[in-house]
Amino acid sequence: MGTVRLESLKGPFSTFQNMKSRLVSPNHITYNALINGLGKAERITEAHALVKEREKNGASPSVETFNMLIDGYGRDGQLEKNFILLSDMREKGVKPNVVSYGFIVNAFCKNGKIPEAVAILDDMFHKDVLPSAQVYNAIIDAYIDCDATEQAFTLAEKMKTSGVKLHAIC
Repeated sequence: MGTVRLESLKGPFSTFQNMKSRLVSPNHITYNALINGLGKAERITEAHALVKEREKNGASPSVETFNMLIDGYGRDGQLEKNFILLSDMREKGVKPNVVSYGFIVNAFCKNGKIPEAVAILDDMFHKDVLPSAQVYNAIIDAYIDCDATEQAFTLAEKMKTSGVKLHAIC
């Protein structure tokens, strides 16, 4: 996946600013579209500022909003921020889901921190969140990339025994 080009955000930001200047209140869909775009454009600090602005106006972030922030901080390599976001989610009564954990696992794997990714995978079971095939595959791919094929096969077996179906590789 590539990053969002900065030029592609000019139109949405212009619309967003027009809405605000005309006293039209942007809704959660508008905010989430901008937050997602900013995160993918490696402007996660601005995305988080939008979430905080929305909170000041009385709107709580949804699990999807948090997931966009988690993904953005992961893309930016700010892995520690994801644990703060998980804590914020719980404080606000938002339950992290498989997507939340998946973004964190993926970020750890992309940053070469496989043991941390495995720890998150294990934590998912304690939090009653069943890992998806994509979560397992991120770690399996990371193991394969660093020539740890035995660990990859062991994790694939754990995946099967946990009830997650293996996907065929073409």
